[in-house]
Amino acid sequence: RFARAAGRVRAGDLLRAAGELAHHNLLFAYEMWLASFPPVWDSTSPEQQRYLQNVIIKVLSKKHIMSQCHLQPNVVQALLEAFSRCRERPKMPVELLAHLARTYNAWHIVIPILEQALVARPDHSALFDFLARLYEGLDDTDMLWGLQSKRFGASGAGDTRVALAYEHLGLWHRAQDAYLTAMSRTALLQADADAARRYEEHMSATADAAPRDASAPFAAPRLEASHAEESTGSSMEVDGGDGSDDKRRADGAAAVDVSESEMSLWENQWVQCARRLEQWDVVREYATTTKNREQLLDSLWKLGHWHNLRDVVVSTKDDRSPDQLLVEIMSLLHGGKVQATERLFATCTQAMLRSWVDLPEGGVHAYMRALHQFQRLVELQESAHVMVEVSKGDRQCLSDLKGVVSTWRDRTPNDWDDIVDWKDLVVWRQAVFSHVLTAQQKDTEVKATLGAMVYAETASTIVRYAQAARKHVLPDVSLQNLAKVVVLPTMEGRDAFARSKQQLKNYLLVPTEHRNGLNMINNTNLDFLSDDQRAELFALKGEFQRRIGMHEEAHGSFSTALRLHSTYGKGWLLWGRYCDDTLRAGGAIAEWAPYAINCFLQAARFGGETARVVLGRALALLNEAADYGAAFGLAERVGAAFVRATGALPPSVWIFWLPQLVEAARRPEARYVESVLCGVADMYPQALFFHLRAALA
Repeated sequence: RFARAAGRVRAGDLLRAAGELAHHNLLFAYEMWLASFPPVWDSTSPEQQRYLQNVIIKVLSKKHIMSQCHLQPNVVQALLEAFSRCRERPKMPVELLAHLARTYNAWHIVIPILEQALVARPDHSALFDFLARLYEGLDDTDMLWGLQSKRFGASGAGDTRVALAYEHLGLWHRAQDAYLTAMSRTALLQADADAARRYEEHMSATADAAPRDASAPFAAPRLEASHAEESTGSSMEVDGGDGSDDKRRADGAAAVDVSESEMSLWENQWVQCARRLEQWDVVREYATTTKNREQLLDSLWKLGHWHNLRDVVVSTKDDRSPDQLLVEIMSLLHGGKVQATERLFATCTQAMLRSWVDLPEGGVHAYMRALHQFQRLVELQESAHVMVEVSKGDRQCLSDLKGVVSTWRDRTPNDWDDIVDWKDLVVWRQAVFSHVLTAQQKDTEVKATLGAMVYAETASTIVRYAQAARKHVLPDVSLQNLAKVVVLPTMEGRDAFARSKQQLKNYLLVPTEHRNGLNMINNTNLDFLSDDQRAELFALKGEFQRRIGMHEEAHGSFSTALRLHSTYGKGWLLWGRYCDDTLRAGGAIAEWAPYAINCFLQAARFGGETARVVLGRALALLNEAADYGAAFGLAERVGAAFVRATGALPPSVWIFWLPQLVEAARRPEARYVESVLCGVADMYPQALFFHLRAALA
């Protein structure tokens, strides 16, 4: 009976059932379209495809389809993904594809289409431009820099490739210099080329305007110059030469023949370098010249030019991005117009949510900018609340400000986040603190408490920002901000020490400042510091002395630091690197290898996960000592130091180094690593079993 019923089913029955299901399940309808459209399109004739292609382009360009922009999935995504699965894809304008990707959240569909088209047509400049804009919209800096390097890497003298490499490595000073050098040389060569062309035109016009019977006197100098050029060229052909003149001419011709896209890239990336180097005056001047309102707004409020900012905000009322709305809210709050920001908060929230919805589901970098915008919005709302409470002048504002300050201290960006994101938060927090200080308070006790709290938090915020700038290898930016802490009327001892420590660590990044850093430590009064703080200063002193070349003094400074604070992991790490460098420089292995191994293992014990990378170097030193031979008792001395220091280490720190430990078990140093392997086998037998099985196999 079932077979007979199934035999009566026709294709129409299946289609009706599928259509009914498609009306109730949007994802099923989406998948049905993707499965059915490509074979239908491939079966049509070329004439039909050209006709349908024009119709599709017109449909996708209509305004009525904008109702689909915030739906997931939407009609545009279905059409584009179906097109991407066809053997003969419909040809669509690049501008339209980029617009559809941004507007209808079709990034993941359009970007592969443009990438495949770029492989087929590597000389298509429009493909590069729009693909770069899509990468930039997703904050995919790796793909963006790779694309720009591929496009401009072979042009000119390779300045673009060098500058992009510096920028990718975070060397913003060098990247900015490389961009400036490229623009300056191109402008100079362009001016020389224009001057030469004008001279040629002038000489040609003079020769053409001269009478025929008097042409010889005027033509003689040109003939002599031409003869001189011919003789010079023939002499170079005979002599051969090094070709430096030809190279300069080739470089000059290549530099002059720079595309507008490459020049625009130089300018834009030069401005990005200036933003990260806190050259906001330069950014403001450039934005004023180029009439870039977004960059002008960004630079004005960071410079504290609030009066000029309000004039620019008034003239920027149409098509405002979330960043521009945030700047407008800050301008109103700084002017004391808290009530006027309520509607702007709602508008900004809606704009941010729309931009969030328009981002693809996969990936993290695309959401970083939106998350930073949300954090700024939340802090602006908290700032508005603080300003209202402070204006009342009662004691309630103390608890409110204390709660907000505590939250802000915990809610800072990560060390690896963009330094401009740090700057956005730090500058606004300083503006809020300044507003709190200038607010009129009737109660003098409340005013004094507010002042102490604000000064302490200002110092802590600036020092934390300076630390992030130092980790971004921006010592100039870090030192520039640390100088602002000195002018504060009051500062806690903890913040003063943190400021001095960050200043010394910045001096370590600049070789010319090593002597100044050492002098700063020597002039520091240690009477008011704890033993832990003294240990940190002595460890830094030893590092300065090591880099200057004062090796014996450095050894003593490291010893003093660990005597003051025996569990200071960073001190053990610095001392171990000093011993290891001395060993590499030709020191006696019997003397320095045990020192280095002991310091590295103590650093892994007290320094946390970041210091455990040196365990590999400790195993390498043990291996080297075993290979050196046991004739002089070297292996026993180094092995004894290894066994003695590993007794206090937890077995978990060795899990990452199990392949090296298992390999060491086959070598002469096996008896020294036996205790380590036994400890790992007791605590983590399964982790060791797989490595042992692979080694025995």
